[in-house]
Amino acid sequence: MKIKAGIAACLAVAAMAPASAQIVVSANDGKQLRPGEGPEKRTPDSISVIDLGHYPPQVVATLAAPASMIGPPEAVAVAHGGGFALVSAAQRLTGDGKIVLDDSVSVLDLADPKNPRIVQTVHAGPGASGVAINRAGTLALVASTGDDAISIFTVAGKTLTPAGKVQLPAKS
Repeated sequence: MKIKAGIAACLAVAAMAPASAQIVVSANDGKQLRPGEGPEKRTPDSISVIDLGHYPPQVVATLAAPASMIGPPEAVAVAHGGGFALVSAAQRLTGDGKIVLDDSVSVLDLADPKNPRIVQTVHAGPGASGVAINRAGTLALVASTGDDAISIFTVAGKTLTPAGKVQLPAKS
């Protein structure tokens, strides 16, 4: 599958325990245009799962989901063990074609990398970009550029629950 040049690919590699496959999760931002391109060149945002166990690497799945080129490569985090990934979307496209801050974070179930699915969408702060998951897979952090804060989520299985915010100094 060909991914449009200029699309930001946010990559995170995880060793999948059962098959020892190396999987890459790519957040594909279809909102951004190159100089000279018109709005008709926009494509829907998506998330792709790429298997690095083949040469050349092979896209094994792509699904529609909010994504953003803001924050790469930190806009994607794969849990230790590869069971799930978090993908942030710092921007979204409005109905009138304007790009505005977004706050969504998608939880991507990777139990079957060829059939990934979004199991939850949570809302962090505006401009949600950098995401991180602790090694134990029990805590997730999302940095938000629009409100200079870090949203804290507890993780149980593949479910995120808001647990608070840390306010940072302006322009952090």
